[in-house]
Amino acid sequence: MTAQQATRHAAAPTPERPAGAVVATVDPRRWSAQPVRIIDLTP
Repeated sequence: MTAQQATRHAAAPTPERPAGAVVATVDPRRWSAQPVRIIDLTP
């Protein structure tokens, strides 16, 4: 499992977090095709 796959799995919705988690990244383009919400940390 790659780091990106593990992060996507961890950000998936669960009964405790129905909206899922948010991925914080400095490279939001890397996540554009993924079904996760992101926080853009680009300066």
